[in-house]
Amino acid sequence: MKFYKLATMLLIFIVFSCKKEEKDTVFKIYHLKPNSVYTTVDSLVINGSYSKRRNDFFVVKNYDINNEQHKIKIDSFVLNQIKKGTFLTKNKNSSLSLTFFKYGNGIDENTKHEYDTDYTIHNLFSYKKEIGSFYFNNRFGYEGSNYRISSEKLNSDKREIITNYYKEFDSILEENLDITGEYELINGKTHIIDSDTNKIHKGAIIIEKLSETDFGFYAAYKRKKITPIGDFGVLRNFIGNYYNIAICDEDWVEGYTKEDFTNGIYLHNEVIIKKKGDLLAIIRYGGNFRNYMLYKKKKPKSKFNVSLIRTLKSSRLEYDEFLLEYKKAKNCDENKLDIQYVFQDNIYITKHQHKEDYASFEKSHSFQNSHQNGRFVKKDSIFMMQLNSNK
Repeated sequence: MKFYKLATMLLIFIVFSCKKEEKDTVFKIYHLKPNSVYTTVDSLVINGSYSKRRNDFFVVKNYDINNEQHKIKIDSFVLNQIKKGTFLTKNKNSSLSLTFFKYGNGIDENTKHEYDTDYTIHNLFSYKKEIGSFYFNNRFGYEGSNYRISSEKLNSDKREIITNYYKEFDSILEENLDITGEYELINGKTHIIDSDTNKIHKGAIIIEKLSETDFGFYAAYKRKKITPIGDFGVLRNFIGNYYNIAICDEDWVEGYTKEDFTNGIYLHNEVIIKKKGDLLAIIRYGGNFRNYMLYKKKKPKSKFNVSLIRTLKSSRLEYDEFLLEYKKAKNCDENKLDIQYVFQDNIYITKHQHKEDYASFEKSHSFQNSHQNGRFVKKDSIFMMQLNSNK
């Protein structure tokens, strides 16, 4: 009898042990607290970095470094965090990182990830225990990620499920503004370093939509006692920021002629654009100056200032000619010109890889960072206050 009781108890123990072991094999992700949120304004703006940075930490139970499906589950988890999260949408000039650690060896779902402490916590959350990390910001969207492939090596790449999401919604982190319309200038100034401020007295700009990302414009503006000046071009919304579009027709290649060189589009200087109702704020820059223009939508039956009409018509003619070059470059032969955008030194550099019949060569197009070493931070702040105070 005792033997049967002992056998029954042993059988029950084995059954419960197996059930417990089954539960322990379930793949789970736990969010560790607290998150690290670091805020600085002036120094980060001046350096071209981020005003607010947040780091979230997670622990993954039953993760297998060799199981690609486990990585795909983490990718999907990250994407859901981005979709439902509000940190990047509520905080301008911000960045977000998500770091995943392996469960065990002192780390479980209840472990606190204290960030700025002594080295005890850094040893506990050693980089060797990291599964991987993901990086986002509201300037450029998804910047990249990495997964550990061995105890000493991380593999950096962009995960397909997240990349595809950002391709479909390339401005998901910042509203893709409808900036089309006819606008009259309310207030305009040009600030030049170590020089007087030049006030712009009259101005007008007409913006039309060329595609989901591109907007064409022609404009005229006038300083006191000076003949009006015209302007025209194409702006591109690239991952939430606007840039002047330029066309590469370089003649530095030996044997170059216009007949055997493939023209291509590249991103030139950034154009800072903010919209509030019928108001449109535009900041453009170059070298040692910064141009601030605050416009308001023109009423349908009203007319532009008479002093600008002739210059606007002239700008329109030049704009139409430029559109012909723009359309040709936009629809260039991809077999002859491969265009890539590389994030470098806080800007997106456009790389053209030419594969002409007579030669193959590469040309990189760069531009001045819009932060201009923070020399106009105060002027930017005053201008944005003007936008917010106007109705």
